[in-house]
Amino acid sequence: ILRGGFGIFYDRPQGNTVFDLVANGPGVLNSRVDWGRLQDLTTVGSDPFTTLSLNPIAYDFKPPRVDQWNIGVQHKLVEEVILDVAYVGSRSTDQMRQVQINAPPIGATFLPQNQDPTLLPSAVPGNSALPNDLLRPYPGYGNIRMWDYSGYGDYKALQTSVNRRFDRGLMLSGFWVWSKAQGINSTDQSPGVPNLSKEETKRLDYSLVDYDRTHNFTVNAIYQTPIATSSRALGLLVNEWQLSGIYRWTSGRPYTVNFSIPGIGARNLTGTDGNPNARIALTCDPGRGWSGDPYKQFAHPECFAPPQPGSKGDETPRFFAREPPLNNVDLSIAKNFSIAQGAKFEIRLDIFNALDTVQFTTVNNTVNFRSLTDPTITNLPYDAQGNLVQRNGFGTISGVAP
Repeated sequence: ILRGGFGIFYDRPQGNTVFDLVANGPGVLNSRVDWGRLQDLTTVGSDPFTTLSLNPIAYDFKPPRVDQWNIGVQHKLVEEVILDVAYVGSRSTDQMRQVQINAPPIGATFLPQNQDPTLLPSAVPGNSALPNDLLRPYPGYGNIRMWDYSGYGDYKALQTSVNRRFDRGLMLSGFWVWSKAQGINSTDQSPGVPNLSKEETKRLDYSLVDYDRTHNFTVNAIYQTPIATSSRALGLLVNEWQLSGIYRWTSGRPYTVNFSIPGIGARNLTGTDGNPNARIALTCDPGRGWSGDPYKQFAHPECFAPPQPGSKGDETPRFFAREPPLNNVDLSIAKNFSIAQGAKFEIRLDIFNALDTVQFTTVNNTVNFRSLTDPTITNLPYDAQGNLVQRNGFGTISGVAP
């Protein structure tokens, strides 16, 4: 059997874009100015000039669109066994996305004309610059979160299954899906970098999304014992027991590796206020991001390095490490007893996670560097002698499933 399909789907805009308009001026306007020197104004509040943050929405509304397609073949291998192979995909366009259009331009805190003449020059770039609020494109406002329709993503998958229908007491099914989900943001709330072309945005942000699962492998089976004795009394005990089970292995989700450098922020690295921020740098392959050791999920943490001033926020992809996979077996045993015509009594035992496998879910993903020029990691779980000294250090498991 050969089959296929194609569909185009439209949706309304994301609701928060409408709700956020209520907070725009002149409906809400909370001006604020504090005493002090000009360069100190930001130390007394979130924004010295006004607490107003605008939430405009692009005027050229386009309804979010998703194109979906699939093509597959189903073939009978033998009388009881069916093979199914399909290619499935989707493409999302005109999705909601937000951009902070009032962020200081990239590199603004490094420019000579933006340095505070009342401060001594600093050895750390950006530390002697004027406050970010004096460098914004629209002075007098805080963040201006522009909602637009520039988000996009795609999903592609090879989906396979082998099914043996229930015959002679046995049913068996196996499924394997290989897939890839990519996009420039994982959710509507993920902010993008302003003033970039489509090509620059794609180079910076197009990567795996945080819900991607490369491999999904599942096997399930049901076996019913045959009638082994003609004795009615003995048959009540040994005949027609049903054994069943499900095994599942699923790739872990991608996650971001963050960093912390004492006294260093976005204004020292990208020269702006965090839109964008720098990304951790790599000097070699650190590993896949998970392992069987709950205190060492990265094989080579020494491969991580701090980003440097002048960063464009493109040192690494948004996601390049994966959480541990799910690896689970559920089993069941049951038997029906006939107690009257049309009525049965069932005894059943279900065993979830039968092998008692610990399912790791999240990883401590922040690297603490000693300084901007010293890439020594100060929060590794093991010391140089191999002793476990920080159970909650970088690359340790921080969560397990119930």
